Amino acid sequence: MDTKDHARVLAEDLAEMCGAGLARLEVGQAEYGDDSFGRPRRELVGEVQQELVDVVNWCFIATRRARPTDWQAEARAFWRQVQWTLPSDLGGLHIVARLAVDAWLRLQEECR
Repeated sequence: MDTKDHARVLAEDLAEMCGAGLARLEVGQAEYGDDSFGRPRRELVGEVQQELVDVVNWCFIATRRARPTDWQAEARAFWRQVQWTLPSDLGGLHIVARLAVDAWLRLQEECR
């Protein structure tokens, strides 16, 4: 894929993601009203951090190839890998997990 095609596909993907994001906001507004806008920032950041932990766990589940008896050990190994590996060394789901870990840590620092 040449640079122009790559840029076009990226723009289409970002437009799709933005559309999905706006749709999720509309669903949330319909369900919860505008209450979220009045919540304290620290509380909202806590919600974001919970979602980021979920993102990492969904990435772990999606990358599992077998159903080992001790999936907890495999999960601990996955968390260690995304904690200490640079994103460029990882596949797509691992990169997402690593970015979620980084974002969680940055939010933790901002709320201190």
